[in-house]
Amino acid sequence: MKVAAFLLCLLALSHAFNLPRKNLAGLPSEFAMHRLPEPTVGAMTEKGAFLYIDLQDSHWESPLFVDSASLFVFAIFSPLADSLDFVLTNPSGQVVPLEDKTTETYYPVGSERFPCKLVQLNEPQVGQWKLSASSRAGVVLSSDDLTPQGAVITFSESPIKAWTHLMTYHLVAGDRVGLVSRITTDSQTSLGVIPSATPDVIYQAYMEVLTPQGVQITVPMHDDGLNADELANDGIYGGSIPATETGTYTATATLRGKTADGVEFMRTTEHVIPVVTNEIDFTGQTFISMTEPTHINIHFGVETPDLPKDHLFRAYAEVYGTSITGEEVAICWLSAMVNPEEVAGQTVVTLEMDLSWAVKAAALPPYSVKNVYIQDAYVYIPLDTLDVSSVAMTATQTRRLSQLPKVPSLEVTREMKVGRVPAEFNLTRSSVAAPTLMMVHGYCSDGNPFPTQHFTNAAFFSKPKANLSNQNFTKEVAAYAATLSMDAYSIIGHSQGGMVGLHLYNSFWSGMDRTTSGKKIQSLGTPFLGCTGAGSAANLIKMFGYGCGTNTDLTVDGAQLWLAGISAEARSEVYFYTTTYKLGNLFGDYCNAAVNLVLEWPNDGVTELEYTNLPKGTNMGNTQKQCHTSGMGYMAQYDDQTRNAAMNSFAAR
Repeated sequence: MKVAAFLLCLLALSHAFNLPRKNLAGLPSEFAMHRLPEPTVGAMTEKGAFLYIDLQDSHWESPLFVDSASLFVFAIFSPLADSLDFVLTNPSGQVVPLEDKTTETYYPVGSERFPCKLVQLNEPQVGQWKLSASSRAGVVLSSDDLTPQGAVITFSESPIKAWTHLMTYHLVAGDRVGLVSRITTDSQTSLGVIPSATPDVIYQAYMEVLTPQGVQITVPMHDDGLNADELANDGIYGGSIPATETGTYTATATLRGKTADGVEFMRTTEHVIPVVTNEIDFTGQTFISMTEPTHINIHFGVETPDLPKDHLFRAYAEVYGTSITGEEVAICWLSAMVNPEEVAGQTVVTLEMDLSWAVKAAALPPYSVKNVYIQDAYVYIPLDTLDVSSVAMTATQTRRLSQLPKVPSLEVTREMKVGRVPAEFNLTRSSVAAPTLMMVHGYCSDGNPFPTQHFTNAAFFSKPKANLSNQNFTKEVAAYAATLSMDAYSIIGHSQGGMVGLHLYNSFWSGMDRTTSGKKIQSLGTPFLGCTGAGSAANLIKMFGYGCGTNTDLTVDGAQLWLAGISAEARSEVYFYTTTYKLGNLFGDYCNAAVNLVLEWPNDGVTELEYTNLPKGTNMGNTQKQCHTSGMGYMAQYDDQTRNAAMNSFAAR
């Protein structure tokens, strides 16, 4: 019996690793949605600083630049907190007692909790304060103690903000990686809005990078127009290092400055930067094959040195043809998960196009492709791009494509948008009794948090402490569905679980395509646009030495790169719910006070409200006084029986 179960699991995993792929396509009006985002879209905005505690001879001290006369807050994190004494001194040299200003709390990262002491200074004296730490008498820190020994995260209720983004998204070993930063006082620094830089206020700018091997590198940032910082002396600073190894880098931009009225400030932003091997390059050769009258395959020549042919990528291209008057006409966009393959003696990746798109566009040959790119399918780093390429075709192919009818009024069908149902996938539902609803948890969860009694005929996926990319998470969920013979189901996902449901439905044929009515994907507290606290979380994980590790798909940069490949068709099937604390000021209310030092407001203690908004999805509304997980300021969002009952009844079956 155990052997049979084991073989069933192997069969399911094999099925998951070979999920039938959809051949996505869409109208030219959707081009902008799918083009690679600019790094400015992933910019971090901070009104405080992240400082490491690095004891030298059992002592550490650092200035705290208090630039707000209304509120200044800082949190002290240290795995050695019980062995350290902290002293706070104001600008007048007086020691300020910490006891009556300190609250014991924690910073949540998944199910992990990093303890901290939160210190709140109401109406503080503006100027340079000092915080020091010393090991207590008789405590000897051994050579294998963690370095650094702690961290301080500050927040200032001030209009001064740092705004920083990655220098590039071409994050491959051998190239340079870095940050571009500015100080701004713009009141609006919303997602996607580039704020103005405040010139002549920064007197020191530098970037600290921790490499995948744990090497600390500090380099200056320059405002010289030579470091991706636009113009010289414009208040924008850039810095970079060569990425000599693959893996996850953490980078911090530190800006120190002084306002026109002489108030000093310090701001930092924290970033997670995945660097991958340059595994594939376009050769510039593009051609078609026609094996049937209704579809063509567009083949893109690639070079893949020493790469297994089953390695998975995501490819995208925009297809253009020629109008009857000889002008260029946009036909459609194409995208799919692809593997390199051999065609006509060349190594290629292939995208399939339904010729109905050419009929609708009234397009004749010759064809060309533009804005082509290929991404690693696990971190979505763009590995190569092709601005434009003509599409080679034989005289016979040209003649056949020229004879297509021209019907601009042709209705776009679902088959045109997701491709034909593959032969190995049967849309007919089986008669096997199986769950018809899949509950999926998020990153670093202790298990599935949804109460089982709130849902009917449901399966509860559980992989405790999981730290998986959206792609690998999707394979795990599909494998679990296969073990339960779930051939028709919808997904309700908490946190990253909502992204997983969307990724599965967008890119692969699954049981979600066999449901006939209801909502295919419902999500709760899902950061579809990423989480701005990922950089600070990565620093805490490394410092404390435990946690689930860094997940680049949940950073703002990673989420934007992933979302570029998600179609409007798939997004339209997502119904997302959000929650927040009772809306108010910073410490008037919160889900987690330490998190509010880092995240954009409002939030649910993990996910920021602005970053849950999935373009083209359906917003089911925000509920106040509910938080991301248990143990926060209000009840956990997944315990709301009324909303759970509604999601259960809405779910496609």
